Amino acid sequence: MPTRFRSQRVEAIVLRHQDWGEADRLLGLYTREAGKLRAIVKGARKLRSRKAGHLEPFTRVQLMLARGRDLWIVTQVETVDAYMPLREVLQRHADARADIVDPAASTPLHTLLSDREYEVFQLLGTGKTVSEIAHLLSLSVPTISTYRARILEKMKMDSTSEIIHYAVRNRLVE
Repeated sequence: MPTRFRSQRVEAIVLRHQDWGEADRLLGLYTREAGKLRAIVKGARKLRSRKAGHLEPFTRVQLMLARGRDLWIVTQVETVDAYMPLREVLQRHADARADIVDPAASTPLHTLLSDREYEVFQLLGTGKTVSEIAHLLSLSVPTISTYRARILEKMKMDSTSEIIHYAVRNRLVE
């Protein structure tokens, strides 16, 4: 989508969704206008969310998207067609066909990181401490701690040792 627009109405098909943070949901969408994109739905996992029911996989929806810092943010959603028979058949075969429907389902977790988060991720992956990274990047220790927390959340990890293990296993550090 053109970056000059702060918000835009699009029609899309929900390819996939995954939980994000405590109450949000990350969507994989396909649109005619912009192709494949990702968007975040704030509060979609809350019990009283009005958006949650419209965002099941293989549902064609009309969305109002607002430009966020890293991702599009869904502000309004309306179901155009739920494709119930298709969803029932595909749900039975979802695991076997995941790569056919959405090849990005196997996208490495580190590709979800912003450029600065990836830079901090690589330094953490080499075993550097938060204070060493802060000194190297000329940033404060609390700022690097915030980056570390975001990295752990986005990559669904619990500790820096998991980051190191992931970075080494995937040959992202030397």
